[in-house]
Amino acid sequence: MHKAFVEVPSNLISGATLRFIGYDDVTASKLWLRWINWPSDPPLREVDDSDHGMPFIEFAKGRIEGRDDAVEDDDATWHACFNVCGISRSTQNAIMDPVYRRVRLTRSCLFWIEDTMETRYRTLQSMQRASRGREMALERARSQPSGSASTTNQAVSFSSHGGRRSISSTQQEDVGLEADTAMSARALAAQNAQGFTLLWKGISQLYLDGLFDSNGNVVGISRLVSLPQTDFCRGPAFYFVVDRDIAVYYANYAKRRANYSSAVLVRIAIPNPAIEGMSSTERLTVYWPSEEWKELVFRSRRFNPYPSHLRKYKQATLIIGSIAGKPTPLFVNMDSPSQITEPMVLKNAAGQHAVQYVWPLEPAGEDFLLEHGAPHLKVYHLTREENEAWEAAHQA
Repeated sequence: MHKAFVEVPSNLISGATLRFIGYDDVTASKLWLRWINWPSDPPLREVDDSDHGMPFIEFAKGRIEGRDDAVEDDDATWHACFNVCGISRSTQNAIMDPVYRRVRLTRSCLFWIEDTMETRYRTLQSMQRASRGREMALERARSQPSGSASTTNQAVSFSSHGGRRSISSTQQEDVGLEADTAMSARALAAQNAQGFTLLWKGISQLYLDGLFDSNGNVVGISRLVSLPQTDFCRGPAFYFVVDRDIAVYYANYAKRRANYSSAVLVRIAIPNPAIEGMSSTERLTVYWPSEEWKELVFRSRRFNPYPSHLRKYKQATLIIGSIAGKPTPLFVNMDSPSQITEPMVLKNAAGQHAVQYVWPLEPAGEDFLLEHGAPHLKVYHLTREENEAWEAAHQA
């Protein structure tokens, strides 16, 4: 069982933050010295130039750029990569947790380091915004007539626990989340909806900032987009999985790595007529073991140009197909698509090839999802208790 509460830095730009996002004490100290002794020549830091200066998180992640990566199923190679990057033992343990081995091996060591750092930093930014909000609420309470401030004080002090702050509690208050949690009976029952194709995505809640307006309506569906390199696109695209268990797996891994910030399960329901009514050029299917699937994945992951027979995927609104389950550097180091083998296809809990629905952002993916998916989009919060129960059930 993991700690329910963690110590967090009081200052966002600090040596303590470098340790919080994943660096060991020695590396964090060296990086902090570089930051506070920044030269006067360009580029400047964000604290010196708020518009064009180097963001603190980009400076922090720069420590891992160009390092030798680890992609194979060899724990020693992964730990060597961590150590060269100066990653703390606790962060290594979070990323390397055996419960998440299957999903970990879909990406590389450097990818998970950077993703973990980014998520933890966003956690601190979220807490800082929440802290400012509480301060403003307290100020408003103090300006109210005598006797009306006590309720407000109670409302804004919920995240204080003996000098430590709960990261998850503040995020759970965000608009747009369902009252039912990810593993509740009602959420499980939501796996079935007659007349709809249900698709899933498991991510950190922090990446949903701007998805909903103040009334809980979907206004920023682009928050769900995945950036290259991905399986079927050379540009940004929306990726959702058919298998709920895979999305749950990813949501739990996000929670495990990110110092207990909140993770969510996104469910999007597409009316079947909207999919069935698409033309043969708008909706394409491509599955393992076809040669076209291999070549599309090979070229997309390597960011290579598409030959003429693959350009139809650039014009499609929806692509449905098998999910590649190995990290991009593995494909980059291949000589040809023929080197892609069946073990490189992601499997669901039943051992079957997993399937994804992909809407390229361009030319029409975002418009399609806003019209047909946004009205039926639900987000379920994954609680700490659900995370611990899931991990206990998957220890074997």
